Amino acid sequence: MTSVPIWLLLGTRPGASVHADIRVKIAITVVFPLKNEEANLGKCLSRLSRFSEVIVVDSSSTDCTPAIAKRIRCEHR
Repeated sequence: MTSVPIWLLLGTRPGASVHADIRVKIAITVVFPLKNEEANLGKCLSRLSRFSEVIVVDSSSTDCTPAIAKRIRCEHR
């Protein structure tokens, strides 16, 4: 496995502006488990918009977490 600096994946250099071209998707799938994260999910997912695929693995949330994930159009399992 090869290690790649995160700044290279995001298309910026250390100290450079973090406002890289957000239209370019990074070919990485992000998978994260969660439960009852309705208060934080929207903000978190908006920061992952540059990645080509985002998968939310829900652990039987009882709040609006699944609905938020669907509204933001990420894959929900």
